[in-house]
Amino acid sequence: MGKKPPTGVLKYKTAESMEEAKKRIGPVTYLKQAKEELEKVTWPSRKETIQYSIIVVGVSILLAVFIGVLDLALNLGLDQLVNLVS
Repeated sequence: MGKKPPTGVLKYKTAESMEEAKKRIGPVTYLKQAKEELEKVTWPSRKETIQYSIIVVGVSILLAVFIGVLDLALNLGLDQLVNLVS
């Protein structure tokens, strides 16, 4: 018999074994592992979050204005084209 892998390490040789290993991980183990991963995350500061939010809102407004102007121009052009044809 070989060595047992350390706790939390899954060893598998085939896709079926991998699926079986995934099934053995219960909800408690999953939640523990998720918590461990979230502790590794570097969260942005409050100041950074506010700055990024302002940038997102600003770019969204600029894009909305651009699309609105483009829509208006295309509508006016189409109206002119329809008036020329009729």
